[in-house]
Amino acid sequence: MRRNSKTTAAILFSLLFAVVISLTAFTVTVSAADNGKDPTGKVDKKELYKDAIESGEQIEGQGVHADPATFEKNFCLSADQKEYTITEIEKVISYYLKPEMSDLEKYYTLAKWANQRVVYDNDFWSGGYNLDYYSHQWDAYGAINEDELSVCAGIAIFYSNLCHAADLPCKFARLDPKILDHTISYIPDINGHSYLADITENDFLMSKDACYFAEDLDLGFIDITEKQVPSDSTFEYKNVDAPPEGPQCLGTNIKECWQDKISYKKWFKEYALHEGTDKVFETPYPENAPSSKDGVHYASYADFDKYQPQSYESRTNAGADGAVTGTWFLDDFYAEPTGAMRKIQNKEFDEQFLIISGLKGSYDDYENEEALVNAVKDDISIRYFPSVEDGKVVAKAAELTDEDYTVTYDSHDPETGEEVFAIRGTGQGGNGYTGSCQVRVRMDSAIIKTAPARINGLVYNESPQNLIKPGEAEHGTLLYAVSEPGVVPDEDAYTEAIPTGTDAGSYDVWFKVIGDKIGDKKYSDIPAQKLNIPKDRPVRIAPMSIDDVEGLILSQTAFTYNGKAQKPKVVSTKLKEGTDYIVTWSDDPSIIPGNYELRIDGKGNYGGWTWAEYMINKAANPMTLKGKTAKVKYSKVSKKAQTIKRAKVIKVSKAQGKPAYKLVSAKNGKKNFKKKFKINAKTGNVTVKKGLKKGTYNVKVKVKAAGSANYKASSWKKVTFKVRIK
Repeated sequence: MRRNSKTTAAILFSLLFAVVISLTAFTVTVSAADNGKDPTGKVDKKELYKDAIESGEQIEGQGVHADPATFEKNFCLSADQKEYTITEIEKVISYYLKPEMSDLEKYYTLAKWANQRVVYDNDFWSGGYNLDYYSHQWDAYGAINEDELSVCAGIAIFYSNLCHAADLPCKFARLDPKILDHTISYIPDINGHSYLADITENDFLMSKDACYFAEDLDLGFIDITEKQVPSDSTFEYKNVDAPPEGPQCLGTNIKECWQDKISYKKWFKEYALHEGTDKVFETPYPENAPSSKDGVHYASYADFDKYQPQSYESRTNAGADGAVTGTWFLDDFYAEPTGAMRKIQNKEFDEQFLIISGLKGSYDDYENEEALVNAVKDDISIRYFPSVEDGKVVAKAAELTDEDYTVTYDSHDPETGEEVFAIRGTGQGGNGYTGSCQVRVRMDSAIIKTAPARINGLVYNESPQNLIKPGEAEHGTLLYAVSEPGVVPDEDAYTEAIPTGTDAGSYDVWFKVIGDKIGDKKYSDIPAQKLNIPKDRPVRIAPMSIDDVEGLILSQTAFTYNGKAQKPKVVSTKLKEGTDYIVTWSDDPSIIPGNYELRIDGKGNYGGWTWAEYMINKAANPMTLKGKTAKVKYSKVSKKAQTIKRAKVIKVSKAQGKPAYKLVSAKNGKKNFKKKFKINAKTGNVTVKKGLKKGTYNVKVKVKAAGSANYKASSWKKVTFKVRIK
């Protein structure tokens, strides 16, 4: 069934934002985020996607994935960040992948490793679905660096980078941004078949039938046709609990594989050979004659002459044939890989490749320019990454020596108070570096020895909390200010006090340094700047889970049926409805007897939700009884038994449920004539047996109403009626 193509990112964002805000301490379906490093879990986009589809809303919109720059964050990394990321990826490949592995085993191994390593950034969505909130969620650096966080696009890009480093084809694939902001991975050819992987949502090797998002892939973005959308379901088992909207089959849950330490051989036996499992797989294993070589199987093109390894083809078409084997990182980390290759080969100075370190935070006022230049040159250290080795570009850094560059004074920048120095390649010696770049230093300035750092994991507790760990300055005093996100604080807002926050929400923290005056020497100030670790990330105090609030109770947990809607009130000694929480009922109206639930959603300083139960009990049976007097002619009863209708002897009123009847006694005076009477247990009709003598008989009967959906069964009630025979 085709999903509603009009369902948009606008719908989903409203869902995402509402869920993330209310579930700060929650977890929904676990994913790459839920790996022991992030206790908050993450939003399950699948469920939100289904909710939006089922809502039927049709709102036009466009997500952040519509901007191609979303997928180019690798290009924006600094030279040292690129070096770290590329080098770490190379380490992963060399450590975890072995030459004897089949390609499928490599894909599997890398998927497990990436899923376990990456920590999902839940705060990205609650930060306003805004790329200004970006740190490194969208690049490979954020995925591989344990101090950073990722979102789906960064995770998919990172998995592609890992695959490319292993010479495995893989593309990150966005969905139609008008439908849903999400990115997954596309493996284009494993022995003639393509597959989808969603490392973020734990799904590995899926066909279009097992992927919630397959029908909404942006085929133009990954340059494939409808015929190339994955259709092979070899690795999928039937989803017996699937609703009609699907998916009807499921692929590998990659998170379970690393959590349960499932080896590749064990996984392959179950998911490819379909052995040793109760799962019912969608498609039988297709290899008719399994190879005797360990690791050779249907899904590994590397072991078949027909399907040789296919190099990843860049969208920038680097080189004549697009091959990137050996220099995979050029395509993945440089906007113009061909130009980058040329510059590296020519050893040109460029900020993309130079890693400059060693400069001090401030330099003293030297006697002359030459002394200052020498001081800077003595401190400076330059590394060039990537470099050329034996005529080939390699993912290694080259250490430059004094023979490779010169340092000269260039100019003074009056706006920043910095001195600018030019670094130029000498073009001489064995390395022959060329070109130039600039570095800047401060003179007689205060120095930030330790930058302030945000405190993570803050949760509302009704009291002011420090938002940061304080920094340390030399030759100056650190001052702090706090503001609403996006608001620049006034100068008089800065104090030495550590910024604090009480209410749940986001806070921008700013700091600056006022230089000291020592004798006649005045150290220059360091201008105000926003706390930048991670970049542009507000400090956040998460809402307290509403489930942790004490004294939040129901006014009443049990009601008695009265034919009207009855609901309890949520009462609290300290929280206010509408401000701190919202109450919704799962069943409305609450009229008939049964168990009911209400949901309490946190608001403002409180997040998450909790459920409370109450019940409406059946009402007591209102049945009433009244005895009557019935007359029977002796002339008739002397010949045969006579039956008296129940209505002539007992008036039954308001009975709920069918009455049942039992004879208790029948007397005339003190004599017992019970054997001469009989009552029908169901109808209440009374039979007077043949031969009963004239007189007045007091007949005692007990009656019980069976009850109904709204009323309890009654107890046995006694009633006495008279039968006169004359």
